[in-house]
Amino acid sequence: MSIYNIVMSMGQRLTGVFPTRKQELLLRAALLPGDKALSAWRDWQRQVNLDHIDLGSYRLLPLLYRNLERLEVKDSLMDRYRGIYRQTWYKNQILFYHLAPLLKTFKQKGIMTMILKGGALILLYYKDHGLRPMDDFDVLVEPDQASAAIDLMTKLQWRPKRRPLGAMANQYSAVMHDFGGFVNAVGCEVDLHQYLLSECCYLHADDQFWAASVPLTLNNVLTSALSDTDQLFHVCVHGLKWHAFPSLRWVADAMTIINAPQVRIDWGRLLIMAQERDLVLPIKDGFFYMQEKLEAPIPAAVLDSLRRLPIAPAERKAYRARLEQRPGQALWLYYQRYSKLDSRSGPFRKFIGFIGFLQYVWGIKWWWQVPYYLLSKAVRRLIQ
Repeated sequence: MSIYNIVMSMGQRLTGVFPTRKQELLLRAALLPGDKALSAWRDWQRQVNLDHIDLGSYRLLPLLYRNLERLEVKDSLMDRYRGIYRQTWYKNQILFYHLAPLLKTFKQKGIMTMILKGGALILLYYKDHGLRPMDDFDVLVEPDQASAAIDLMTKLQWRPKRRPLGAMANQYSAVMHDFGGFVNAVGCEVDLHQYLLSECCYLHADDQFWAASVPLTLNNVLTSALSDTDQLFHVCVHGLKWHAFPSLRWVADAMTIINAPQVRIDWGRLLIMAQERDLVLPIKDGFFYMQEKLEAPIPAAVLDSLRRLPIAPAERKAYRARLEQRPGQALWLYYQRYSKLDSRSGPFRKFIGFIGFLQYVWGIKWWWQVPYYLLSKAVRRLIQ
C-alpha cells in the first residue's frame, strides 16, 4: 500500500506532504472546469479569511483568478485576485529579464543549460507569466561544466548565497544536487544544479533527460527544457517530499502539464524511469492523489501498473524519510549520499568526513558548529 493510501485510511495527513481539505477546495476551484470549480470556490470562500491564508494557497491565487475569469465570475474579490496576478506577472518578468543575459553568456562559452521548474513550466504549459509565482530560476548544467558555470557566474557578479568553503567544494561537489542560490546586484536569484534529482546524484544520472530535452527560447535566448514526460516525472518526484507547509504547487504544476494542449506523455517511459531510479512511490502517490481529488486523466492501465509494481524495502525507507524529514532521517539520507564518496575509510575517518560533508552542505563556517546547527534544525522541526 502506498504512503498516501495509508495516510488516507488512517484519516490523517503527513504534515507538508498532501494539501489540506481547504487547500483541496482551492485546487479544485483553480483547476477544474465549470460548475465543479465554482462549487469548490464558494465552499473555499466560506471557510477561509483571505488575509490569513497560508503561503501555498496564496501562491495559487493567480491561477484561481484566471479560472474564475474564464468562468465569467463577478465578485468583489476578483479585483484583489487580479492584483495578485499582476504582481506575479511583474516579478516574473524581472526574473526572466535578468536571466536571459546569463543564459546567453553560458551559450557563448559552450555551457549547455536546461531551465527547470517554474521558468520552463511558465513558457511551455502555463503560457502566462502571471499564473505561476517564482522565487528564483533553476538552471541545470552538466556536471563536467558545473565548475566553469560557477566561475562564469562569479565573474558576472552573481554572488553565491552559500559561500563555497575552499577545498571542501571540490571534495564534496561530485554528489551535490545543486550549488545553492546565486544573487545578482538587484536581488534576482538563480539556483544552479548539476543533477536533476537530489535522489540521483551520480555520473550519467541525467543522460536520458538531456537526450530527450526540447529546445526552449527564453527572451530570444535558446536553451532547453525537459520533455513533457520528464517534466511530469520531475514535478511529482520533487513535490512529494516534506515541506514546512502542505504543498500545493506540485499538484497545480502536474495537472497543468497533463491538461495542456498538445502534450504527449509517454507513460511507459515514465514508469520505467521511476523503476530504474527507485522512485516509484512518489509517482504512485502523486498519480493516485490527482486522479482521486482532481479527476486527472491518467490512463487506468497506468494506475493498474503502479499498483502491481514491486517496491523494495530500501525504497520504502528512503521515501518515508523524504516525506517525514525528521532529523535522524535527514541525516540518514545525507549519509547515503556521502557514502558514495567514501566507501573505504574506517569508521572514525568516515565519521570525521561526514561531519565535513554536513558542514559543506549546510554552509557552516566551522566543523564544530555542525552539532549545534543540527540541534537547532531538530528544535525548529519539532515546533512546526
